[in-house]
Amino acid sequence: MQNPFSTAYRTSARYLFLGVIFLMGCMQSENVTAQEETDVTPDDVLPRLLIPQVDSKRGRQLFVDKACVVCHQINGVGGKAAPPMDALEDVTHFDIMDFTARMWRGADVMIVLQNMELGYQIDLTGQEIADLAAFANDLDEQKKFSEKEIPDLINEWMLEEPLEFDINDFTAP
Repeated sequence: MQNPFSTAYRTSARYLFLGVIFLMGCMQSENVTAQEETDVTPDDVLPRLLIPQVDSKRGRQLFVDKACVVCHQINGVGGKAAPPMDALEDVTHFDIMDFTARMWRGADVMIVLQNMELGYQIDLTGQEIADLAAFANDLDEQKKFSEKEIPDLINEWMLEEPLEFDINDFTAP
């Protein structure tokens, strides 16, 4: 179990909390619609919900700048220690919350790998996660990604094969 006072745990908990609030709002919105309240707007239901404006080009830059490329591949470019993040063809939409949930499920391993390979834990804002999600789902933007975008230092950190380790060796009992 993660230390509940760690930055990663608090950040992850915030995103989980926001996801739950979002889903509750969606349910509430459906209930209001079912009651045929014609003068209710989404702002009445969730007046403080902020949905980020995503930017897949900024996500492409973050993929390199935040060193995601050390472990993840796109178009065969990048490390092989983690699953590739190639966009699927014929996808009409993407779910930021699903992307965040997948990151949450892999958080323990990602934190260990980040500390082992980079010497620090990557810190991402909600906007940065949204932009990375947009890039991970934008086939056209991914086609522009190439090895030329990767600085020499990050290229030296690139993991060419999956790492073999037991996550329990790195987590508190």
